[in-house]
Amino acid sequence: MKPLVFDVGAHVGDYSKLVKFHKPSSVIHAFEISKENFKKIDKSSIIANNFGLSVENKAIKYKDYGSDSTSPLNTLILKSSFHDENYPPKIKSAKLRNTDNYLKKHKINYIDLLKIDTEGSEYEILISFNKFLKEKKIGIVQFEYGYINSYSKHM
Repeated sequence: MKPLVFDVGAHVGDYSKLVKFHKPSSVIHAFEISKENFKKIDKSSIIANNFGLSVENKAIKYKDYGSDSTSPLNTLILKSSFHDENYPPKIKSAKLRNTDNYLKKHKINYIDLLKIDTEGSEYEILISFNKFLKEKKIGIVQFEYGYINSYSKHM
């Protein structure tokens, strides 16, 4: 059976590329809210989505710092200001889609690896996978935890 990987907060697709390199048979669903970053993702061997995941469908605003590798990564935590002086962000709009609906639409019953790197929105993403987590339908959850999480108030 092919491993199923969710790359939530795919940025420019480097993590997805790395997974494909080490496990070419894997099926990857990548999610990136930034249109600029999404354009840079190699979509030839993954299922790429230009939206984020959430408990509900909604439009959101986020801080976009660009896709340059030296700039900070984008965040939905608008009150954060850690990088703003050196990297003035643009406030942009994006879409979030209901996680349960996405899983049903794609007939997904198990995720081998759920990678979440959403710069402070990790908690909300985990909540959106609540049913799968309770039913033990996710093998491994990997998420980033950094300074931005202090702004999110979910530590």
